Amino acid sequence: NDIRFREEILFLAEEYPKVEFIFRGKNIDWLESKFHKAVIDRISSLQNVKVDIEYTEKFRSYHLCANADLIIANPTSLAEECASAGMNVIVTDYGINYTQNISEWFPEVMQDYYCHSFEELKEMFATFIQKNYVISKEKKDNIKAEVFSNFSNGKVIERVQDNLKLLYEEINIK
Repeated sequence: NDIRFREEILFLAEEYPKVEFIFRGKNIDWLESKFHKAVIDRISSLQNVKVDIEYTEKFRSYHLCANADLIIANPTSLAEECASAGMNVIVTDYGINYTQNISEWFPEVMQDYYCHSFEELKEMFATFIQKNYVISKEKKDNIKAEVFSNFSNGKVIERVQDNLKLLYEEINIK
C-alpha cells in the first residue's frame, strides 16, 4: 500500500507539473528499500517532487503541513489534526484489497475528507486545483464545531496531560 500511495502521488505530480509535491513520512527507511527503487527513480526524474529528509527538527511535519496548500495522507492522527485546524486535507482510505477502512468509524460530517479510490483522489485533487479548497469553509466550520469542539488551538498535549492528571488524582483518592 505504501508503494501504491507513492505511485499515485507521482501520477498526480506528472499530471500537474506546476504543482510542488513533498513526500514526508514517519521515517526515510523506504529510501533504502529495494522494493521502492522504481518509485525513487521516478521521484528523481520529476522536478516538482521532493522527499523531505530533515528529521532532526522538532515538529517538522507540523511546519510542513502549516505551509502546505494541500495535504494528501494515508489515515494518520496528523491528517486529523490538520483537518481540525481547517486545512485542506485529502485522506486516502483505500488500498490494494479494500475501499474503506478508517473513515467508516468517523462521523458522517467528516466523510468529505476521505477518498476511496484513485479515481476519487484524482477528482478531489482536480477540484482543489480549480477551487483552492477540498471542503468549503462552511463545512470546515461545521466539522470544527461538531467533531473537534473547536479544540484545534495547538494545546492537545496540555489538555491530555490535564485530563490524565485528573484521572490519576481520582484513582489515588479511591
